[in-house]
Amino acid sequence: MKQDASVNMKSKLRPMLYGLLSRSKLATKVYFSVRNVGTSIKIKGRNNRIDAAETFLLGCRILIIGSNNTISLGKRSALDKVRIHLIGDNLRLTIGENGLFGAGSEIVMRDNGGTLEIGDRCRIGKVSLYVAEDDAQIRIGDDCLFSRDIEIRCSDSHAIFDQQTRTRVNCAEKIEIGDHVWCGLRCVILKGATLGSGSVVGAGSVVTKSVPANVVVAGNPARVVRSGIVWRVENNLKILESDVASEQ
Repeated sequence: MKQDASVNMKSKLRPMLYGLLSRSKLATKVYFSVRNVGTSIKIKGRNNRIDAAETFLLGCRILIIGSNNTISLGKRSALDKVRIHLIGDNLRLTIGENGLFGAGSEIVMRDNGGTLEIGDRCRIGKVSLYVAEDDAQIRIGDDCLFSRDIEIRCSDSHAIFDQQTRTRVNCAEKIEIGDHVWCGLRCVILKGATLGSGSVVGAGSVVTKSVPANVVVAGNPARVVRSGIVWRVENNLKILESDVASEQ
């Protein structure tokens, strides 16, 4: 009974809190300042900007070195012990609203002009995202689900040259991940990969090329093992049937 009373009290207080935050800018500022205790932010350079007024930053470590860099974190997103390093100029990091970043995740952006965009309502367990080299890009859509110990890299981090021609042979390539993509435990997504919306990447897979929409891929290198799939977070067929019916 005591537990039920506590749950009822919380359910009543939560709408009251959100109502107060929506009406008072001062209350919003104080609330998120308290929630962000333990977060370290260090900035060196000129014209750098962080927009995270309504984001939960729980013990995060943010470092910016350079000029004209921008970090924009969406409303009601929560980052738990995430390391964010932007080292260079004209780098842009955007994380959408209502997302979750789990402890141990890291975002590293280097050099100049790179872009990392993550959509709304993404649930991320533990992911390392690397955007290195000039004008490198990673784009992730809405409603994506990432497990733990995942790496996403749009470059090889170090340069390789042809011995005869002296030309670079491993330049960075853009990575694009569509909406509602599920990436399993310890998978790796490398430069040039494109994941179609609604697809699933199996545990331990290495993705190096384009993946169609609504398929399951697995292996190293990843290949399509099943097509024509639809996935949901809830393990309930009735929910899926309801979704399909509403789309028809």
